[in-house]
Amino acid sequence: MYLNERLADVYFEFKVDDETQKVPANKSVLAALSPVFDTMFIGSLPEKGDVSIPDANADAFKEFLQLFYLGEVTLTMENIETVVRLADKYDVVERVNACIVFLKGQLTLDISIIYIMCWGYQLAVNLKNAELIEYFEEKIIKSPKEVFASEVFKRCDKSILKRIFELDLICKETDVFDACLKWAKYACEQNDLDGTQAVNLRTQLGNCLKLIQFGLMKIEEFNKRYRKTSGKLEMPIRTQEVTSFASNNHLLLGEIQAARTYIGSSEIVGTEVEVTITECGNPAFASIESSKILYEGTSSTWYGDDQLKVTLPQPILIKPQRMYEVRLVVRSPNGYTYFPDCQPMVEMKDGTKIQLYRNPTLDYDNLANGWISNLIFNKI
Repeated sequence: MYLNERLADVYFEFKVDDETQKVPANKSVLAALSPVFDTMFIGSLPEKGDVSIPDANADAFKEFLQLFYLGEVTLTMENIETVVRLADKYDVVERVNACIVFLKGQLTLDISIIYIMCWGYQLAVNLKNAELIEYFEEKIIKSPKEVFASEVFKRCDKSILKRIFELDLICKETDVFDACLKWAKYACEQNDLDGTQAVNLRTQLGNCLKLIQFGLMKIEEFNKRYRKTSGKLEMPIRTQEVTSFASNNHLLLGEIQAARTYIGSSEIVGTEVEVTITECGNPAFASIESSKILYEGTSSTWYGDDQLKVTLPQPILIKPQRMYEVRLVVRSPNGYTYFPDCQPMVEMKDGTKIQLYRNPTLDYDNLANGWISNLIFNKI
């Protein structure tokens, strides 16, 4: 009865360009083994006519139908992933032992194990086969760079991408970052989006981007991979963001504002940020002079387009020719980014100058103002 058009009482349709391919089947055979097909063909409101299948091709569906008709099935590397997905969709996963046997057989061959790593892992997850899941995870943990370099990696589902990034991978964080970009650019191509735009890459990656530990990357490493949007350099928010400055006049510091954050910003709104303001001494001798903490507190006030605002309870006196440090501590940056202004000095109309300094104690800090976008002063 398998693929027998003379005995068929239902056809499955597949659109290929402007043509329609049809695959014959039998309602009673399918309904007997699949509760989904039983509802579709025998239920209170059975479907009439041919059935359109938009998420598979005809060849893969023919292989899938073997699970209903044949005692011995023949599977191919090209279609096994689709076969398992269809088995899950139509609730016949228990009948895919043949898929497991086939996959284990492939693992013993001399062909590149890396080639089948990602889709094999996805197959194991779909099958809920703990033995296969453990096998693939051990392989991926030991050889993540080879997995990332494979052509199959960029085509894996986002759910599998997330599972891979959640593993304790033996590689540099820059390798994970590069893999993220590779996957996101391909996803943009498949969705007719511009893969050079950061906003499109972020949209495709979603929560997966939060799994990158930007704090383990040096700024030099990140700068090699930086991307520009609207001509501005985008930077990751780190666990500690430090801004140091000095003034040539007396001022009163009353408020601090951070640059707008990106990537799932609705989740960072309300996050508590630790704030420390320290007087460090003369800029020329800051490293040898004792420092004095002027303010310690926390802020969870956000305004406008997801910008942190720290309003000091009492203004802080800023003395001329003294260095001051503002330190913001975010416990879980989670991949949030910002666009810094990168201005080393700001001069006001009355001649007052605010000089911003790179923090010499942080090897990754080559920006003058970092995450902070505005320092709000009052004149004395």
